Amino acid sequence: MIAISITPVSIAVSIMMTQVFVSTLTGFFLAGERISVYEMISIIGGFFGVILLVNDQLFTNESDLV
Repeated sequence: MIAISITPVSIAVSIMMTQVFVSTLTGFFLAGERISVYEMISIIGGFFGVILLVNDQLFTNESDLV
């Protein structure tokens, strides 16, 4: 937990959002739950939405920031 407290917020949130993937895969492999295509699309879309909101440097060039 100490490592997450000293990392930048964008990276910490991105790491914590992988909880959705881990819990889905755990349920699929260990509990035998079924995952529909719509659930996978919504999980992946939600993760990319969080990445877009949190990482503001994702689509900017460093030359634009000067």
